[in-house]
Amino acid sequence: MRSNLRPSAEVFFENRRFRRSNGRFFSSPYFFLPQKEGGAAPILPAAWRWEGVSRGRVRLVTAQRFTKAHGCGMGFGMSYVIDPAPITALRVAGGGQFPVRRIFCIGKNYAAHVAEMGGDASKDPPVFFTKPADAAVQEAVVPFPPGTEDLHYEGELVVALKAGGADLSLDAAGAAVFGYGAGCDLTRRDLQAIARAAGSPWDTAKGFDNSAPLGEIVPLEQAGDLASAELTTKINGAVRQNAPLSQMIWSIEQIIVGLSQLYTLKAGDLVFTGTPEGVGAVKRGDQVTIEIGSLPVLDFKMGA
Repeated sequence: MRSNLRPSAEVFFENRRFRRSNGRFFSSPYFFLPQKEGGAAPILPAAWRWEGVSRGRVRLVTAQRFTKAHGCGMGFGMSYVIDPAPITALRVAGGGQFPVRRIFCIGKNYAAHVAEMGGDASKDPPVFFTKPADAAVQEAVVPFPPGTEDLHYEGELVVALKAGGADLSLDAAGAAVFGYGAGCDLTRRDLQAIARAAGSPWDTAKGFDNSAPLGEIVPLEQAGDLASAELTTKINGAVRQNAPLSQMIWSIEQIIVGLSQLYTLKAGDLVFTGTPEGVGAVKRGDQVTIEIGSLPVLDFKMGA
């Protein structure tokens, strides 16, 4: 179906407004975006495509024209009625940014952690939950969240996906991995306990602002063999968690396969793979350090 909507005269990108060029050389609906430092073009939403570079400015075509050229009219050429939220992007070791689409997490993936939380790994299989994409942060200071008197740290290996799909095989799951990072699943443990007792979802306990601090993501080919790597969490320099990744109940590939049976995974997804025993409270002003093999260290301070 073709769209009858006219192309917008302006577009918002990275919270900035850009107007359409009506000059002799480039007629509507083309827009210009400045190149980033070093000549790199900014990351575009999937609905946009590049048309080339002119006079140091990057030229792109509206999504309406793009979809029309591909036989579908979806009205993407309309301007937004409010400024769209910026894309959450994480630093990648060696350069570049990883755009975050969704954050998936697995709980109860280390038997000793299940036991310390009062469960039985033989009877309590791993469970999935999610966090909003903008919960992912790479800041030196992470704000202490409201609504809790018992905030806990949970050090975890995080997997970044470059591809996805549904009902993946183990081989396809492994091929979907872009890289790895050290992460922390911050948890309002008091709210989680209330939710668990009531049989309610964990959303308020897990999916709050800034609840997923991450270190730099390392591409798969640079990460080395993590099979024998250990995860260590320190609070103010004192070791609180230390366990080999080999203690995971479900492997990385098995986690991705399990998720793909419930969701259609896509490039940009992050997967937190669970935490070992030793979780505990973190207070305002505490320094949290998470080390996993040769991955960049995640190091942040809990703010006010």
